[in-house]
Amino acid sequence: MAQGFATVKAVPTGDTLVLMGRAAKGPPPELQLSLSGVQAPRLARGPNASAPEEPFAWEARNFLRKLALGKTVQFRQEQNSKGGRAYGSIFLPSATPGGPPESVAVACVRAGWCVASSSSSPGGGQDDDQLAAAEADAKEARRGVHVDAAAKQKAVREVKFNAEAAPYADKYRGQSVKALIEYVKDGSNMRCMLLPDFAVINVSLAGVRCGRVNKTQATTPAPPGAPAAAGATKDASASSSNT
Repeated sequence: MAQGFATVKAVPTGDTLVLMGRAAKGPPPELQLSLSGVQAPRLARGPNASAPEEPFAWEARNFLRKLALGKTVQFRQEQNSKGGRAYGSIFLPSATPGGPPESVAVACVRAGWCVASSSSSPGGGQDDDQLAAAEADAKEARRGVHVDAAAKQKAVREVKFNAEAAPYADKYRGQSVKALIEYVKDGSNMRCMLLPDFAVINVSLAGVRCGRVNKTQATTPAPPGAPAAAGATKDASASSSNT
């Protein structure tokens, strides 16, 4: 199984991270790794998703983004589920000089944004005692998801997927707007979630145009420089996502 050091490139959910290694020849290697032994609330995946968003899914993801995005971490891939999902452990450098690395899974459970899953689930069992202690502490303090039903009901977002951009352009014309870049199509086009509207719109950078990066280049190769431009935009968006 893979292990080593990598940079956290993206955080798709409250318990899953995309890790990026160093480039040798060609694009840098990437690994999507779910944290062993924990589970975060599920995010809505789109307007036609089979399951609704669970309470505090956004807060759980946002906590993990602020904790780890753009940082160098130590990781260990431990096993895969039957569906091919990779599970493992991820550690941040110690906050105190000479101290032990910090388990990202334990940090998420202690903050109340993940719960410890059964050791029989894929990837579980390595840090059961630490996870159980962290969860007990979060429950006692009523942190994160450990609140009453009324509070959980208020913690579900209403996401406007595939929103029309024009109304928001009129609403925020001439203003700076906070947004989360959800997907980079190429060097000058991306999908953004406007905050606090939770509206997902397509955004094109003004005054520039980059070659399109095809999802499959079997028939139509991307123009020269297009993958590099898309990579640069992804790197820039990742480095500024904690602000």
